[in-house]
Amino acid sequence: MNLVKICFYFILQFVLPLLLEKLDSEMQSSKRDALETLTVCCATYGANELQDSLSDVVTSLRREVLEPVSEAVEMAALDTIKALALTLARSVMPPGGRDLLYMFLEDMVAECMPTLTTGEAKCLLSASLLLQAMGKACCRACVHVLTASVPILVKRFNDSKQAVERCTLIDALRNLSLCCQGFTEDQEGEESPLHHHIDTLLELAGAAVSDTHSQLRQAGIALLIALASLPGVLSGEQLRLAVCHLSQLIQDPVSQCSVSAVDGCAALASLHSTLLIRHCLPPLTAQLHKDAECQLAMKSLARLCLHPDIVRHVVPELLDHLCTATTVADVVVTCGHLHDIVSQSKQCPESLSYLYSTLLLRLLSHAVHTATAYGGDRVSDDSDGDASIIWHDSTVIGAVSRLLAAISSFAEAKYVEVLLPGLLSLFLDGDGKLLANGMLECPFQPLQPNSPWQQTQLTALLAACIGCLQRKVAVPEWERLLSYLVKLTLTSEHTPTVTSGATCIAALVNKEPPGPRLDVLLKDILKNLDENLSVDRQHGCRLHALKLLLWVTKAVVLRYHLTAPEFVNKLLLLLGDTELGVDAADGFHLLVTESSFLLGPAANADIRLLYRQRLYTEHAACLLIGANADGDRRSNSLQALAHLLAALPRQALVAELPTLSPHLLSWMAEPHVAVQAAAVALLLVALEHSPKPLEPQVASFLTCLLPLTRSPSMSVRIAALKCLAAITCFPPYLLLPHWMIVQHALAAALDDKKRLVRREAIEARGRWFLLGSPGR
Repeated sequence: MNLVKICFYFILQFVLPLLLEKLDSEMQSSKRDALETLTVCCATYGANELQDSLSDVVTSLRREVLEPVSEAVEMAALDTIKALALTLARSVMPPGGRDLLYMFLEDMVAECMPTLTTGEAKCLLSASLLLQAMGKACCRACVHVLTASVPILVKRFNDSKQAVERCTLIDALRNLSLCCQGFTEDQEGEESPLHHHIDTLLELAGAAVSDTHSQLRQAGIALLIALASLPGVLSGEQLRLAVCHLSQLIQDPVSQCSVSAVDGCAALASLHSTLLIRHCLPPLTAQLHKDAECQLAMKSLARLCLHPDIVRHVVPELLDHLCTATTVADVVVTCGHLHDIVSQSKQCPESLSYLYSTLLLRLLSHAVHTATAYGGDRVSDDSDGDASIIWHDSTVIGAVSRLLAAISSFAEAKYVEVLLPGLLSLFLDGDGKLLANGMLECPFQPLQPNSPWQQTQLTALLAACIGCLQRKVAVPEWERLLSYLVKLTLTSEHTPTVTSGATCIAALVNKEPPGPRLDVLLKDILKNLDENLSVDRQHGCRLHALKLLLWVTKAVVLRYHLTAPEFVNKLLLLLGDTELGVDAADGFHLLVTESSFLLGPAANADIRLLYRQRLYTEHAACLLIGANADGDRRSNSLQALAHLLAALPRQALVAELPTLSPHLLSWMAEPHVAVQAAAVALLLVALEHSPKPLEPQVASFLTCLLPLTRSPSMSVRIAALKCLAAITCFPPYLLLPHWMIVQHALAAALDDKKRLVRREAIEARGRWFLLGSPGR
C-alpha cells in the first residue's frame, strides 16, 4: 500500500490527511508506519505539493521528537525531518514566492528554542538531534541551524555551574557539529558551516577535558573527537593540539576517561595517522619500560593500530618488549595484544602483508634461536627471570602459536607462497636462511625424534604457520613433511611435541584435495597405527598412537572423507581396551567439539554441514551394542555415546527418542558425569516433545532424578531440576504420591551455592506446589 500511495500523484490529496491522522494515533506502530511513508513521499512529491500541510507536519514531528514515547518512532521522525528539509531545499522558489525551506527551518528552530534555553537534559538532547537532522539536509540548513543554536548553548554552558548540565550541553553541541559531516571547506569553494564557531567550540572542549569532573572530561573528549573527525574543519595546528590533548588524557587516572581517549585516538587513526605517530605513540612506547604502566600502554597501542603506518611503528616496539620479557605472563599478555592487532588488520591487505613478512619471521627467528642456544640441556620448570629460557615454556609456545595461526589464517596466498619454501626448508633441513641473521648456534632439527625437546616442541609453530593457511595454498614437499611428522608423533617422548605433531598432520590432511596422494598417506597412517596400537607395545607408545588416531579421525570426519568410517571403527574397537578405553571414549568429545585452532572455521578448515549428525547416524548402533555389553566396554561406550548425544541439535534428538528412551533409566544410574548429563538432557527432550510413553515409569524416573540434584556437576544438577519441573506435565494422580519426597529434595536445592541451580530449584518447586490446582 505504501508503494501505491507514493506512486500516484492524483491520490496525494488523500494520502497526507491519512498520514497526519495516523500520526495522532496512540498506537506507536501506526505512527512509525506513517512516518516511514511520509519519508518516502518527500522523495516522490515536490515541495509545492507538501506546502499546504507543512505546518501540521511540523507540529506532529516536533511532538514525536521533543516529547518521545518510543525510540523507534523518534528515529523515524528524525528521518522524516531530514527528508522533508532536503525536499524543500531542492524546490525552486517562484518569483515573489515564499521560501519554504526558510519557513520550515524557522518554525522548527522556534519550536526548539525554549528547550535550548531552559529545557531539561533529556529534552535538550532531543532538540539537538532534531536540529541535527535538519542541518544534514543541505549546507544552507546547516548554517541556519548552527547560527541559531550554537551561541545559545555556549552561553548556557558558560553560565552553568552544574557538571551534569554542562555534560548535556556539550553532548548537544557535539550532535550539532556532526551535521557538518557532508559539507567540507573545499566543496564548491565554500567555507564549512562550522567555520565561524570552531574557535568557540575548541575553547569549550579544552575547558571540559581539563575539568576535575570525570564525566565532563568524557563529554569533552567526545566533542574533541567529533571536531577532529570533520574533514577540513580544523587547521593543522588545531589538529595537533587536539591530538596532544587526547594523548595526555590516555594517562587519565579515571579508567573510563582513559578508555574514551584511546577510542577517540583510534577513531582518528585513519584520518590523521601522521599526527598520532608523531604525538601519541612516543609517550606510550616509552611506558613499555615501566612495569606499572606497561599493561595500559600495550592495550592502548594495540587499539590504535587501525592504519598501516601505525602498525609499522607499533609492532616493532611490542616485538622488542616481547623478546625481552622476563616472565611467562608478560609474554602471554603481549602476544594477546599482538593478536588483537592482527584481528583488527584482517581487512587491510597492506597491514597483513607487513605482519606476515615481519611479525611472523621475527617470532620464528627468536623462538628458533632460543631453542638452539641451549642444545639439549633441560631447564628448570620455573623459568621466570630469563628472557631466553621462558621461551622454552609450553605456555609461551602456545601463546606464540595462536598468534602465528591468526597471521597465517588471514594472509593472502601470494605472500604465503613466497615464504613457505624457506619455512619448510628451515624445519626439514635446518636451513636458517629465512631467519633474521641466518646463523644458528647449533643444528636445528625439530622434526627428528632424537632432537632436544626445546627444538621438537617448536613443531607447534610449524603447525600454526602451515595448518591455518587457505585451502588453495599448496604446501611444498607435502609427502616428506608428513612422513617426518608421523614418525615424530609416534616416537617422541615429549607430550607437547606429540600433540603439536598430531594436530599439524590433521590440519594438512583436512585441507588436502582428494586424490591418490591423500589416499596413500591415510593408508600409511592406518598401517603405522595398527603397529603402534598393538597390545604388545608400551603404554606410552600406544597413548601417542591414540592421540594421532583421534586427530586424524577428526580431520577426515569433518570433511566426509571415504576413509572416515574406517578410522572411527578403529576408535570403536579401542573402547574395550583396558588401557586405552577411557581415553578413546573421551576422544569422541574431541570429534564433535568445534576446534578454534587448526581445525576450526577460523583456520580455514574443510568442515561439512551436519557432520556430527552423520557421525552419530553411522556409528550409534555400534555404540548401543557396546552400551549393552559387560565390563569396561559398557561404560566406555556409554561415555562415547553421551558425547555424541550432547553435540546433537534438539531436532535430531527428538528423532532418536524411540530408540534411546528405553535406555534412559540405566544410563541415569551410571557413575560417569558425562553419561548422566546426556541421559538427563535426553529425558528433558522426551518430556517436552513426547511424554506419553514415559508415564508408566514416572516413579522410576523420580527415583533416579532426585539423587542427581545433589550431583557434584553443576550442569547435571541444573538438568535434573529442569526435568523435575518438566515432569509436572504428567497427570497429578501419578505425581502426588511422590509430592513430599520431591519437596524435601527441592528444599535442599534451594540452598545450593550456585545461583543458576537455585533458580531452577525455585521454578521446579513452584510447579510442584501447584500440582492439582485448578487450571492445571
